[in-house]
Amino acid sequence: MLLKYAPKREHFHCEGMQARLQLAAVDHNHNVDTDLAKDKDNSPVVRQELSKAQKDWILRQDYDKKEYSYLDELLTTIIS
Repeated sequence: MLLKYAPKREHFHCEGMQARLQLAAVDHNHNVDTDLAKDKDNSPVVRQELSKAQKDWILRQDYDKKEYSYLDELLTTIIS
């Protein structure tokens, strides 16, 4: 999650990096309890994924989409 907010290819000053780390932590904490995605029969959705380490196909469970509802509250607090 950290690489989404602070990519390694870019340099950030200390204050910018601290803000990006805090934003990554807030994003992670807000979405840590996402439920498993369910199909129309109410069974968990799984997908096949190629494992580079094992060089074999494995099954992974899908989760619900992330929510960014905390951003509205965060931006309102910052602006006001």
